[in-house]
Amino acid sequence: MSDFLPARSRRYASLALLLSVGLSACGDGPTGARQANGTPARIAFTPRFTSGPASGAQAADFGVSFDRVRVVIVRPPSTSVLDTTVSFKPGDADLSLDLRVTTLVANEAFNVTLEYRDASRALFSGTASVIAQPLDAEPTGGTTIDVAYVGPGADAAHLSITPRPIAVFTGTTVHLAAQALNAGGTAESNVPINWSVDDATLATLSSTTGSTTDLQASSRRGNVTVIARTPTGIIDQATILVTPPAATLQSSSGDGQAGVVNAQLSAPVVVRAVDDAGLPVPNTTVTWSAVNGTTASTTSVTDISGLASTTLKLGTTSGTATATASITVGSSTKQVVFSATAAPGPLTSLSFLSQPTNATAGVTFAPSLQVRLLDAFGNTATAANSVTLSLTGGTSGAALGGTVTKAAVDGIATFNDLSIVRQGAGYRIAASVGAVQTTSNAFNIAAAAPAQMEKIAGDGRTAVAATAVDVAPAVRLSDAFGNPVGGVTVQFAPADEGSGSVAGGTVTTGADGVATVGSWTVGNTMGPNTLLASGASLTTSFSATVTGGVPPGIRLVVGALGSASQRTAVAGQDITVPITVDLTSRGGVDFGSVAVTLSWDPAALTFKSLSIAPPWFDSRGAAGNVTTNTSNASIGSIRVGAFTSSATFSSFAFVNVVFTVHRSATITAQIDAAGNAAADRITVIPRPQSITVTP
Repeated sequence: MSDFLPARSRRYASLALLLSVGLSACGDGPTGARQANGTPARIAFTPRFTSGPASGAQAADFGVSFDRVRVVIVRPPSTSVLDTTVSFKPGDADLSLDLRVTTLVANEAFNVTLEYRDASRALFSGTASVIAQPLDAEPTGGTTIDVAYVGPGADAAHLSITPRPIAVFTGTTVHLAAQALNAGGTAESNVPINWSVDDATLATLSSTTGSTTDLQASSRRGNVTVIARTPTGIIDQATILVTPPAATLQSSSGDGQAGVVNAQLSAPVVVRAVDDAGLPVPNTTVTWSAVNGTTASTTSVTDISGLASTTLKLGTTSGTATATASITVGSSTKQVVFSATAAPGPLTSLSFLSQPTNATAGVTFAPSLQVRLLDAFGNTATAANSVTLSLTGGTSGAALGGTVTKAAVDGIATFNDLSIVRQGAGYRIAASVGAVQTTSNAFNIAAAAPAQMEKIAGDGRTAVAATAVDVAPAVRLSDAFGNPVGGVTVQFAPADEGSGSVAGGTVTTGADGVATVGSWTVGNTMGPNTLLASGASLTTSFSATVTGGVPPGIRLVVGALGSASQRTAVAGQDITVPITVDLTSRGGVDFGSVAVTLSWDPAALTFKSLSIAPPWFDSRGAAGNVTTNTSNASIGSIRVGAFTSSATFSSFAFVNVVFTVHRSATITAQIDAAGNAAADRITVIPRPQSITVTP
């Protein structure tokens, strides 16, 4: 008898089936027509539960129970002789069955099937051929019928425990389940499972039967093996470490790596979780985070060695990147920080770290120009490439002065001696490293301080006395590099009292550096006149030759010396216009004689009289004679003449002319030269007399 049979069912270890003669007992069988010729006989059998991997286990250990037995006797090949089911109660004594059949031949063999069942299905079953024995034969134990498990899961080929934690923490519970699969991989349902552990001091089970159970870890550290098995002996087992929870994290490997931005580090970063004794703790969830980078996973679980790892992809910013591993221990967090160095990538672009600004011709740019080498993410590429600069835009033909090729140091090329000498607007500087280029912002170069004044028009002209030269004098101011300087005030002025007068004598140079006087009216003295131009501490002079003027050294003033040139009169009144002639010999020149012609509008003024203030005299005190000619007075002209001067004396004449005023008018005076007109002396141009008539 097999020890696979549960203790409460061992009463079925021997079942004797007695055969006796009696047609009435088997008249309903399929062989009833032949029973009259049959011979009574006995058959006996003993059940034996199949030995195997589950040998020694008890049915109750799987949660299997049965409360009835079925016996089926078949005369080969298929004639049913007997099919009966007998119920029993657990704890009953061994059951004896007296089953009677009729044999047709001596030593007839029957196929006997024995089933142990619950209310719905057979759980164990076996069939054997049993030979009938004569009733008078010595009783024996009979034929052994091997009984095997045929209930749910009898076809199971595989068994799997899930989950399969490598560790559980002391004092905690984990829920386990077992799943049986047949040879085709299909799940078997309602399979009886027996659960057990190899060391109950490390962990216990909430149930030893059923498809699931809970494993309760003790307070001890150690490896416990959980075993699940089916009634047919299919086994799975999982070894689980019972351990205290992790107390801290330790760095294992991967710190201090280096790589290029946006690249994954070659080695993983690895931490170890340990308990208070420093022993590794599996099954601990580690949380990962990163600065200037990303980790391949946000969490990972420590393995049996307490190790957890991830990989770090560096961020796009050069410098330091970190990966942080952390676990929660009670109310605190334990961390390990891994540092890595992210190096810049290869050169992809250039940038002006300091742009050129508006500057002055010939002056070195300040601050110095700096060009930065950049990778694809804007980091400074630290390669020692040489950067070359060139000038674009601005004034045609301009060039960039200084050292235009510099090697980058730590990714920055510094140019500290650059300058441009040509004035211009819209300049740009191009920087290049091979095919990689960039261009600066636009900037302007202004002219330097004026360094030279150049006469460009109006010099060496000839003009009639008291008239403007035909070409106005003009100068161009430029710096030391030939750039025109605008915005500079230039003052044009006669060099002396006899060199005439200017209109628009204060002029500001234009963008072309040019300043042009409004006009230069030469003096009344024949010979050279000089005009000075000055500005920005620079000076030049223009000359003009005067023709048709008075001899040098004569001053003619219409009106008394120092008197106003504007007079007011009432229409119909008479007005006296004084004329002073001053002939002064300077440098030993004899002037000879001169005459003065007065002119006016005869419709505005009527000549009445002319008188010489007596006496006319010279510097020797000698009186002189003055001639007058009023024959043209009616047409607005009179002449007063014969003023003489020697080389050593001066002569003065005072003439008063009386007019009747009809309307506003202007009286002009012209000196007619005689004698030595080429002498170089001062000339004061006559001041016209303006007479304004009031009602």
